[in-house]
Amino acid sequence: MGLASGNYESAIPILTRHLRSIDDPYVKADIAGLLATPSARISDWDAVVAEYRRAPADGSPAKTALGHTLAILADRSRISVLLELVQDPAHGFDRAVLITHGLGKFRDESLVAVFESLLADEKVTIAALEALAKRGSLESLHHIAPLFEHRDSNVADEARRAATRIERRHRVREA
Repeated sequence: MGLASGNYESAIPILTRHLRSIDDPYVKADIAGLLATPSARISDWDAVVAEYRRAPADGSPAKTALGHTLAILADRSRISVLLELVQDPAHGFDRAVLITHGLGKFRDESLVAVFESLLADEKVTIAALEALAKRGSLESLHHIAPLFEHRDSNVADEARRAATRIERRHRVREA
């Protein structure tokens, strides 16, 4: 029974072991992608978190892939780990996927304050705006509005889009 016959779950521990032992960032990225499956267990989560913390920030293919894997594997029991990672600037812009696809998939109003605080972090401002566009309240608009005049036109444009989505969502609820 190999992987071709559908026994993928038996490969997960082997992939996890190799994830820890491989140094090549491209191979590590490939393994991380293979671990982005519901079959991965809590021990696999811990290994992916450890490798994410070890990987260099801002451009490492391994860190990017590990972030995607964490976002996919995240469930409510793992929110605290994601919060710790996204609030640590040492992880650079690679935190964006953890914000938009990891934390962003939870309907938890307490996360809105985290997203608002991340607006000041230049590396993840756009990701925080995207998350607020999905979850933000009308109160979030006073955090977003100053970014309309941001020196980076991409941030300013995203801020306007986020504000529009929040206003539209609240208009629909009122109707």
